[in-house]
Amino acid sequence: MVRTGPGSGYDPVASLEPTATEIPVTGAAWLLPTAIWYEIIPPVGEPGWVNDSYIGLMGSTDDVTTLVHRMLGTPLADDDLLALGATIANAFLSDEGGGWIALVELPEPGSTTAVSSVTYDAIGVGDDSIKGYRLVVHATQDVAGGSYLMRSVEQTLVCLRGIDAEGFCV
Repeated sequence: MVRTGPGSGYDPVASLEPTATEIPVTGAAWLLPTAIWYEIIPPVGEPGWVNDSYIGLMGSTDDVTTLVHRMLGTPLADDDLLALGATIANAFLSDEGGGWIALVELPEPGSTTAVSSVTYDAIGVGDDSIKGYRLVVHATQDVAGGSYLMRSVEQTLVCLRGIDAEGFCV
């Protein structure tokens, strides 16, 4: 939610899609006891403020299918695509706890493609430069319309402070 001022008590002026990218930041920031707020220029409307808990800088993207198989075993399947995605996203959270996952993008409704995809963010991974990961889980459904079998997983870094020339968090 984009607000008229730096704080949740201010009125909303716009909302952004969870996958919105390349939103200009004016350079103004406001530190409150529980959060940092940044002034941005949304694609539609006047400049406004967003809580840094809900934004991140998108870094490099890699195929982490092999890593997921090592963490969770193979074959990895579930009768529900959203549950399969959530299981995978939870595996990327810190062992210390305190993180969360968020459903970012649902599968295309009525899609007739052989591969379905769901996107989750895993935020709070216990790293001082990485805020979390955006995970796109690709799966195929068995012929009888039953369980979804994981085919691949793409991981994009969500950075806290900045990104170097190779797309890694700094």
